Amino acid sequence: MLTRKAHQEAGKELPEKWLEKLKKLLNQVFGEVSQHEKKSFEVFGKVFPDEVWLATSFLDPSDQTSAPVTYLVSADLVSDQKMETVIDNLIDSIGLFYDVYFSSPDWDDFSLEWTEFEIKKEKFYYRSTRENISLTLMADKLLEGDQD
Repeated sequence: MLTRKAHQEAGKELPEKWLEKLKKLLNQVFGEVSQHEKKSFEVFGKVFPDEVWLATSFLDPSDQTSAPVTYLVSADLVSDQKMETVIDNLIDSIGLFYDVYFSSPDWDDFSLEWTEFEIKKEKFYYRSTRENISLTLMADKLLEGDQD
């Protein structure tokens, strides 16, 4: 399961234009490293009634078998919050994560469990893995098809 919470429904994909904008931003901000390592970012996001979830993978687009660096971040949605503000804070955490990752050549601090943290006095949860999110999503779709 990619999300932090168990959900009965599949959730809604975040708008493609938002995801593309974030992908473009990450590839620009970290462009020098991306070009040097011949890697780029993939971005995924879903919203559920009580959670918003984003995932980014830094990977070699020409080799699906290479291990990416993936950062997943989640926040609870509360009725008095603006979703755009929550998403902006999640995006800030993505930038912070990759700043730390790229500034430490020997970085290997993957956290498979969801870890709580705060940004701007709001609680968020993150984990970092070597999981290829696009492959996981493809496998999930295949498994859903087998259950029909």
